Amino acid sequence: MKKQLFSLFLAMLFVFVLLPAAAMAEGEEPNPPQEEEPFVPDDPTPDPEPDPEPDPGPVGPQAPSVSPLNANVISYVGAAASVSVNAAAYDGSELRYSWYSNTTASNSNGTLMTVYSATAPVSTASAGTNYYYCEVTAEKNGQAITVVSPVITVTVNEIAVSAISVYAYPSTMTYSTGDPLNLSGLQLMVHYNNGSSETLSDLSRVTASPALLETAGTQQIVVSYSGCSCTFPVQVNQVVKVPTSIQLVAFPHQLEYKVNEKLITDGMILRVYYNNDTYEDISSGFTCEPEYLKHEGTQTISVHYDNSLLTTFDVHVSDAVQRIFIEVMPQKIAYTVGEPLDSTGMVIGVVRYSGTSDVVSGFTCSPTMLTVSGTQEVKVTFMGYTSSFYVTVNEKVSDAPAVTPAPAGPATPQPTPETPAPTQIPVVSDSPEVQKAPQKSHTGLIVGIVTAMLVLLAGLGSYALVMGSGQIAGLFRKNEAISPVSPDPAEPEITSDTDPSDDPEIHD
Repeated sequence: MKKQLFSLFLAMLFVFVLLPAAAMAEGEEPNPPQEEEPFVPDDPTPDPEPDPEPDPGPVGPQAPSVSPLNANVISYVGAAASVSVNAAAYDGSELRYSWYSNTTASNSNGTLMTVYSATAPVSTASAGTNYYYCEVTAEKNGQAITVVSPVITVTVNEIAVSAISVYAYPSTMTYSTGDPLNLSGLQLMVHYNNGSSETLSDLSRVTASPALLETAGTQQIVVSYSGCSCTFPVQVNQVVKVPTSIQLVAFPHQLEYKVNEKLITDGMILRVYYNNDTYEDISSGFTCEPEYLKHEGTQTISVHYDNSLLTTFDVHVSDAVQRIFIEVMPQKIAYTVGEPLDSTGMVIGVVRYSGTSDVVSGFTCSPTMLTVSGTQEVKVTFMGYTSSFYVTVNEKVSDAPAVTPAPAGPATPQPTPETPAPTQIPVVSDSPEVQKAPQKSHTGLIVGIVTAMLVLLAGLGSYALVMGSGQIAGLFRKNEAISPVSPDPAEPEITSDTDPSDDPEIHD
């Protein structure tokens, strides 16, 4: 067995060794014989060196690479903002920066800025859009090359509120129905569009609704500020409010009145207190009495609310005189020059706001002494108001001589003089009301009757002396003279030169 294995091993060795050698022998040709190179002796002269290349001089800079770090910059009014470029020189050149601003999106014809670095601050004083670019210059070996950056746009926005939230709740979170909302203690967190935020305690620009909590249960209060809003809940309990007292906190605009004017409550504010420790101010819904002011002086006005609550305030009511007029003329209206005025019997009508009243004293008259003949005006003054009436003033008659009896003889009876009707004096008054007619005087009638009686007695006496016991015939004949009695032939005829009509007593 071992011999067999050993024979197999030798056969395999033969295959692996001899077969490759046979293959190589078949593919290769035999090497040809190499020819020997002829001998060449060394040249004692060396080869000449080549000419050197010309010097090109100093090398200039390569163009730098320039690109903006941010082509669009967003900022806000008052915030810090800047623009930057990324510039690189790969040949060791020195870089120099020049920034420009522009109003258009162009990287030429801009305004040079005094900034000489890769980053330049920009203005954010006002909202708007501006454009910037940078010129980057590479310098080397006294040479320079400039590359202009693309335009960088800078937009400056107004700072605005972007959102609000409740930072601290109000101190009052539980209410009764009908209570007003109370925001005391509320603080808001205000978020702005520039990413900043702040707490807000000044609620002067904050609004909230509903302002009056009338529905029981949980209510959401909506708080608004600068166009943004947020909410928070409050609890409202059902309670019946009952007014407990009232107080006048503002008087009406008008507190001065005239008698019979109507009360005006414009401007009056009444504060109503309730059983839940709240109150409200109202300008209507109450009643006042009296409605019409009929009494002069200080008058108390009663204010009623809810049929059980009462308060008061005072107003002043005046009953001033509006005008006066002569209601009844004085008894005497005919005078002689030099007589004093007599106002006995005169009644003044005084018109006030409350009505008309009669006054018989307290007025003054002018003039008080009548010194001018004719029709004269008398002015009557009462409490600064004036009216007037007229009187007749006659000339003063001198004393008449004594009557001398006429001698006996026939006398012609004189007719009884007619008594003139008394003159009716007009009354002048400031009042448009119709005044009463003046009283008629009977003085002229009495004077006429007495005069007629004296004339009659004087005539009868004259006839008695002349005629004695003779008969008197035809004592009075209408429109005829009385025929004298024939004288006794033995006695002389008695005549009289005195005309009975000339007797001064007849004319008195």
